[in-house]
Amino acid sequence: MHDYEDCLAIERRLIDKAIERRALITGHFELTPLCNFSCDMCFIHMSKHQVEKQGGLLPLVQWLNFACQLKEMGVLFLLLSGGEPLLFPRFPELYAQLKKMGFILTINTNGTLITEDVAELFARLVPRRVNITLYGGSNETYLRLCGAPHGFDQCVEAVKRLRDRHIDVKLNCTLTRKNQDDFPAIMAFADEMQLPVTFNSYLSPYLRKACQGCRLLLPERMSVEDTARTALEYKQHELGERFSLFAQLQLQTQEQPPADKGVDLECHAGKSSGWITWQGHLTPCVGMEDPWYDVCHMPIAEAWKKLVNDCEEIERHEECVGCHLRGICQACYSALRDEKLVCGGVDYLCQVAKEKERLLRSCL
Repeated sequence: MHDYEDCLAIERRLIDKAIERRALITGHFELTPLCNFSCDMCFIHMSKHQVEKQGGLLPLVQWLNFACQLKEMGVLFLLLSGGEPLLFPRFPELYAQLKKMGFILTINTNGTLITEDVAELFARLVPRRVNITLYGGSNETYLRLCGAPHGFDQCVEAVKRLRDRHIDVKLNCTLTRKNQDDFPAIMAFADEMQLPVTFNSYLSPYLRKACQGCRLLLPERMSVEDTARTALEYKQHELGERFSLFAQLQLQTQEQPPADKGVDLECHAGKSSGWITWQGHLTPCVGMEDPWYDVCHMPIAEAWKKLVNDCEEIERHEECVGCHLRGICQACYSALRDEKLVCGGVDYLCQVAKEKERLLRSCL
């Protein structure tokens, strides 16, 4: 769904109660790994041939079956994602049925397939939000990063179509070496359109197992210095005059006793939120392929109980014990796991945290 920080008070209350009860309230449908883009940093994108070789996409009836089970479990929020979810066969029918079931729907999309017909569908059956990933501030960047020569223009048109119909839109952006110089242009576009935007300056090096051997993500991510700098520039833009207070509070975390235990799943994953992959695997989140359960052959309610238990017993990352930068670093469980799997350690994340600390001190 939309970010927890963006939730209404009643929505947060419901989510918090679900976490207490370990009840699934937020579901995610990863409908397809197919996409009309070929982004250098994508860890899920597969070709049609690769998908067919692994059994093909799940049919509409299977996703509707999943939805019926989730409704019975009390799930309220549902995110439709991919790949590019609008490429899922019979997407309009699936979307309409999910709305009819009463789910609060959010869509993650690159925006380029939001035609007039799709915009009219969303106007008639209004989603909670449409999250559009913005990859740069020009067609040249889209071509360089995504292989989409007219991607920026198409994205702008999509935003306008949705805004004209009073549909809530948010921009998401992941920065890499190939689009980091577009940071000011992306922020300017968001300001011009009066849209909220979320930046992610950290790029995981991990690829899904099905994509291994296709390419490496390490060359795509920014340097330690640029990763830290852009993360703080985004916070400064977001907070304005409050950024100084933010910097003080961040640095004050070092005065607290260092954490005496490792990092586990500290987010909503496996507590109130679950992810169903395009192959029908229930996992804690998009960034974790395991633990998982095949919900094509097991009731989701049963799989969820097993997943919750697995997540509560998950092996902690002990590398972070005693670190005084935990509050500044804020590395999640899956990011730490990815770094260890691909790089053999978490040094990159540690260096980013140290650079953030240095930059925060320079702001005071």
